[in-house]
Amino acid sequence: MDGSFLARSLSSLKGDELRYLYILFCKTNIWDIVSNKTKDWLSRDHQDHFFKYIETETKNCAPLSEDELRLAIFLQLLKVLKIKGGRFHTVFEITKGFDQVIEETFQLLSKKNRDFSAFAKQHHLESQLGMIVSWQFSQLLKDFHRRLNEDSTEWHQTIADTLNSLPINERQQLKSVMMIDQFDSEQIRRWIENEGIVQLVNALTSVSGYSYFGEFLQRFRELRSFSNTAFSQLTTDPLLFFLLSPDFLYSLLFGPKLVPFRYQHLLFSNELVPFVLLEIMLHGLEAPYSQLADVQNTADVWSKRYRNYISLLLQLEKNRSEQEQYKKERNDLESERSTILTMKKESETYLSIAKEKLKNQLIADENRPYFGDTTVEYYRIKEKMENIDKKLEQKKAGAKGVVKSVASFLQSSFYLTEKAQWEKKLNKIFDEMTELTISKYPDYDPVLTQEIEHSALKRDECEKQLTEAEKKLTEVEQRISQLKKEERELLARKEEAEKETYGLKQLGKDRNPNLALSRKR
Repeated sequence: MDGSFLARSLSSLKGDELRYLYILFCKTNIWDIVSNKTKDWLSRDHQDHFFKYIETETKNCAPLSEDELRLAIFLQLLKVLKIKGGRFHTVFEITKGFDQVIEETFQLLSKKNRDFSAFAKQHHLESQLGMIVSWQFSQLLKDFHRRLNEDSTEWHQTIADTLNSLPINERQQLKSVMMIDQFDSEQIRRWIENEGIVQLVNALTSVSGYSYFGEFLQRFRELRSFSNTAFSQLTTDPLLFFLLSPDFLYSLLFGPKLVPFRYQHLLFSNELVPFVLLEIMLHGLEAPYSQLADVQNTADVWSKRYRNYISLLLQLEKNRSEQEQYKKERNDLESERSTILTMKKESETYLSIAKEKLKNQLIADENRPYFGDTTVEYYRIKEKMENIDKKLEQKKAGAKGVVKSVASFLQSSFYLTEKAQWEKKLNKIFDEMTELTISKYPDYDPVLTQEIEHSALKRDECEKQLTEAEKKLTEVEQRISQLKKEERELLARKEEAEKETYGLKQLGKDRNPNLALSRKR
C-alpha cells in the first residue's frame, strides 16, 4: 500500500461519511468538542450537542462537491503535517503528495512513540502505510479494552467472536500462525498477555489483510457498553461512529493521560491524522476500487482553484500597476498646481503693487479725473475730516486746567476715532477711483494701466489653469481611491483562496514575491 492506494481510497469515500470526515478533520477543533461536551453536562435534558454541531456543519458544507471535500481532506493532511504545498494538476502529483503524507506520519509516530518505533523495526519489510494503520488499529483495541474494564471478559470474547467469523481456511491459517488451537476468550487473553495486541493485529493482517478491521469495529460498536443512539443514527461507518463521539474521540487521541488544554489544541489535528488514514484505507478496501479518473477529478478541482488564484494575482498586478501610473500622474499634477499657484501669486503681487502705485498717484493729483458720485462723495468725506480737524484744534487750545484737560482728552479721543472711520471710507473711495481709472480713463497713465491689465490677465489665466488642474487632480484621486478599494477586495479574495486551498500562498510567493504584500499599503 502506498500513495496511489491512498489516493484511490480517498476517491472511494463518498456520501455522508466523506462529509463527516471532512467536518471532523477540517472544520473541528478541540474547543468544539470540549464546549459541546460542557453543554451536555450543563443541560437538563442531556442532549448530544456535538451531534447537533455535526448536523449544522453538514448543512454548511452542503454546497461543496465531493471532489472539493476530498481535496480539502488531502490538503489538510499536508497542512497538519507541515508538508510544503505544491502543484496538484495530475494524479501523479496527488499520489506523490500522499506518499509524503505516509512518510511524514510514519516519522511522526516513530519520534513520539518508542513502541511504534520498535514495531516498525520488527516489521520493516511491510509498507509504511500498513504499519501505520495496523498500529493505529491496535491502539483502538487497547482503548476499547480500557473502557470496557480490563478485568471483564467482554473485550476478549468480542475479539474471539470476530476471529471465529473468519473464513475457515483463514481461521485455520491464523491459528497456525498464533500457535493456538481455538479462539475463545481465555486463550485469546493469555495469548495477548504474552504477545501483545499489536502482534495479534499483525498476525491477522498477515493472513487476512486489513479487510477484517471493519468487522472488528462493527462488533465493538454493537456492544451495549458502547451504544449511542444519536451517533448510531448519524452513520453506519464503524470507525466514524467512534470518532464522532466526543467521549471516544477524546480518549482515542489523548488516552488516560492528563494533557493541558493548550497542548490538546496543538496536538488535536496531529493525533487525528493516523485515524484519518485508517478511515480512508478502510473505504479503499470495502468500496469498489476507484480508477485514476476519479483521482483526476480531485486534481481538476485543484487546477481550477489554481487558475482562479493566478487570475487574482494578475488582477492585483494590473491594479497596482494602474495605481502607480495614477500616483505618478497625481505627482505631476501636484507639481503643476504648485507652479501655477506660484505664478498666480506673482501676478497678484505685481497687480497689487501697480494698483497701489496708481492709487497713490490719484491721491496726490488734485487734477485727477472726475468720477461723478464717487468724486462728490470724496469731497463730502474730506469736508467732514476738515471739520473734525478744526474741532481738535479748538479742544487743544481750550484745554487748561486738570479737569478741562481730561474732558478735552476724552472728546479728542472721540473725534480721533470718528476721523479714523472717515479715513477708512476715504481709502475705499480711492480704491473705487483706481478701478474707475483703469476701466474708464486708461489714458490717465497708459503704461501703468497696461501693466495692471497684463497682470490681471495673467492672474485670470492662472486661475483657469488652476481650476483645470484641481479638477484633474480630483478625478485622479477618485480613481486611486477606487483602485485601492478594488485592491482591498482582491486581497480579501486572495486571502480567502489561500485559506481555502493550502499551498497557494507559497506558490504565489514563488511566482512573484511582490504579490506577498500585506493588506496594509
